[in-house]
Amino acid sequence: IPLAFFVLLAFFAVFKAKNFKPWYLVFGFSTAGAILTKSILGLFPIAITGVFFILNRQWREIMNPWFLVGVVISIALGFSWHLINWQHYGPSFTSTHFSVLIFDRGFGNIQDPFYFLGYAKDFLRNYWPWLPFAVVGLIQFGRRGLQEKDNTSLLLFLWPTLTFLVMSTSKNHTIRYLFMIFPALAIIVAKTISQWLEPKRKGHALAAMVLVIALTTLFINATPFQAKVSLLQSSKEVRELAATINLNTPPDQKLGNYRLPAWNPRMAMLFYSDRIMDTNVTQSSDQLMKDLASNPAKTWLTSIEDFRKLKIQNQDKVYLVQANSKYAFFTSIENRENIRYDFSEMHLPIAK
Repeated sequence: IPLAFFVLLAFFAVFKAKNFKPWYLVFGFSTAGAILTKSILGLFPIAITGVFFILNRQWREIMNPWFLVGVVISIALGFSWHLINWQHYGPSFTSTHFSVLIFDRGFGNIQDPFYFLGYAKDFLRNYWPWLPFAVVGLIQFGRRGLQEKDNTSLLLFLWPTLTFLVMSTSKNHTIRYLFMIFPALAIIVAKTISQWLEPKRKGHALAAMVLVIALTTLFINATPFQAKVSLLQSSKEVRELAATINLNTPPDQKLGNYRLPAWNPRMAMLFYSDRIMDTNVTQSSDQLMKDLASNPAKTWLTSIEDFRKLKIQNQDKVYLVQANSKYAFFTSIENRENIRYDFSEMHLPIAK
């Protein structure tokens, strides 16, 4: 959502810059905010605006000093975080951030030949009832922008279309990465529906939409029914254990992983407890017993179901520190006397 905000602000600045060029400075700062929020995904405003100028043959606009300064601001400020981390960690940062997190997760080891249809499937499942209006609207905006040379229509067409096509080339299709195109789709859908309605029906349609939105919000948040979109607390079970894990796991010791996925809940655990889970997952109970024997002070996390099975088989070897409906935080029975529950001197950062 912060990325979507900065991208929206960047394109708003491009629209305003038609009449007042210093708005390109706002474009630069907002694009920098997008890069700082989501790394290279924040480059879309620069790329799309560049394509927009080229298709319109606005060569003088590309060389406009205000625009060039905006681009310099966006690159220099946006990649300042990358520069600082490169200075601190050198090649290990660049290989981890760009090679592993971006290239490998996005384009490495692609097996499904139709992987590029991932986002299309997401929209077919989740973008109702607006999907047909969006498709028709994009066709109309594209025609007006490319054939009739309407600049506003062209920019609103390029914004979601280019982003969708580029992001579809990645194998990591996560719908939140496309939140940045929903403001443009909202404008396109609204304009398309508005053109089809008679003036007296627009007021009725607006009232109906407000009513539907209000009823939907009440249904999601005021009824016991579980909806895909809700205000449920994120990573609730991790938060419940975070303070105890932080208190009983030294900063230089990784939290052991017994039969949990390598990356889930690793990131949530790092965020809320400030402790890193081991990516080397221990699958065998026999191996776990060997690890406990060689390092009794180490702490571990597993699912509550796996811990119950483990407890039955090795009742005199494992000690449950804390558990909830999903996870169990445990250690060796030898480490039982070292476990602490006194949080009086503990000061965890506020994580909302």
